Amino acid sequence: MKKAFFITPPTGLWVREDRCQSPIEKTMFAVIRPPLRLGLAAAILEEASYKCAIADYPAEDKGWESFKKDLKEFDPDILFVSTVFKTRNDDFRAFRIAKNNNKNIFTIMKGSPLGDDAGALEECAELDIFLTKEIDRSLISIISRENLHQTTGITFRENGNIIKTPPAPFIKNLDALPFVARHLLKNNLYRRPDTLEPFTVIQASRGCPFKCIFCSAIVGSGQVLRNRSPQNIVDEIEECVNKYEVNNFLMGAETFTCDKKWVFNICDEIFKRDLKINWYCNSRVDTIDRELASMIKKSGCYAVSLGIESGNQETLDKMKKGTSLTQAVEAVQVLKDAKIRTYLYYIIGFPWETREMIHETINLALKLDGDISDFYFAHPLHGTELYKMAKEQNLLIEDNNFVCDFRIDSSHVSFKEQSKLCRSALLRFYLRPGYIFKTLAVIRSPKVAYRIARMGLSTLFKLVKATRF
Repeated sequence: MKKAFFITPPTGLWVREDRCQSPIEKTMFAVIRPPLRLGLAAAILEEASYKCAIADYPAEDKGWESFKKDLKEFDPDILFVSTVFKTRNDDFRAFRIAKNNNKNIFTIMKGSPLGDDAGALEECAELDIFLTKEIDRSLISIISRENLHQTTGITFRENGNIIKTPPAPFIKNLDALPFVARHLLKNNLYRRPDTLEPFTVIQASRGCPFKCIFCSAIVGSGQVLRNRSPQNIVDEIEECVNKYEVNNFLMGAETFTCDKKWVFNICDEIFKRDLKINWYCNSRVDTIDRELASMIKKSGCYAVSLGIESGNQETLDKMKKGTSLTQAVEAVQVLKDAKIRTYLYYIIGFPWETREMIHETINLALKLDGDISDFYFAHPLHGTELYKMAKEQNLLIEDNNFVCDFRIDSSHVSFKEQSKLCRSALLRFYLRPGYIFKTLAVIRSPKVAYRIARMGLSTLFKLVKATRF
């Protein structure tokens, strides 16, 4: 029986599963998510009688020596590494170690479709193949190395040459995919930061019908929304509850509330099965209304994440967000009235932004008063419209195979000043007495209180001391 080893390398805690590829330590709501990408791939290979193992080294706080030990003990035929564009160069180390241990091991990297995949193989001679987008059902033929030239969505090495095939088509019937192989995961590692209860992610849909110029969702999962059936989604939820004793979920979707009828059917399915669960989701301000808020609250929704992005309408229009400031204010109020927490996110640093525009965003964040508010700098990710704009305007500091950044020192606001504004905004937001009292009022556990206090003090210390956020 052939063996496959699926790993998240010990290169730091990152959000690795979706478009928001960010270091967890720099987020205000620090959630360590289970590696769904690895779990799904392992489930597919188990169906084909492979013996599989999964190791999430950052989540376990284990380093390279643990990986070397596991590699020798398990002695896999295949090493499958999950990566994000910021860690890719460091993740290559896993392949070098693996090939040194067994020169015949077949090495696979799966990651974001952002950047030059051929460059990954050029950078790392020990990497055999790179996978992008939705190659889930092609895994068996890829690993057996059958008809690689006819397999879409891969970049591989052959006779010293690097060959890249056309992009893989998006999977239409997501119900046909197996559930994540959670029996291979250490599910106790993944917990809600506010309650410390076991937590997991249910990938409910793929694709995004919107056109935000900064977002890689379209690049990664396409613009056509593909939903799993409500029955299939709740089947997986029920398995998590009954088999793994997990009752807290993120409904994984680019925008979970795009299809109101579909959301209502999911809620109805939860009611029918009398599942006592807690969940949160990503949404948009133009998809929230009182009827929906009431329904999701009854089914166990305790929080909704909203990309507010900006407090300036001109900026919202230029980023093609397709929302208004009025919609943002109304959506947040609707959720608050329904007793649903709001996690609100903002972006600064677009090429056209002035100091006044940034202050409008900060003021809106204070006005909306989300339970969590976080600020990000705009990054021109490969494949996005923002990347094309930044390149045309010569705004890229670095533009290599894997990562790029803005040159924010512009005629409007310098990068240094934007950093100061960002830190100041976070300090103003989180040091308000009203916010502190509100946060303390909902804490019921001494362990949670200690954790939140420690996280808060650590974050505030970094904000005060850091030269940039």
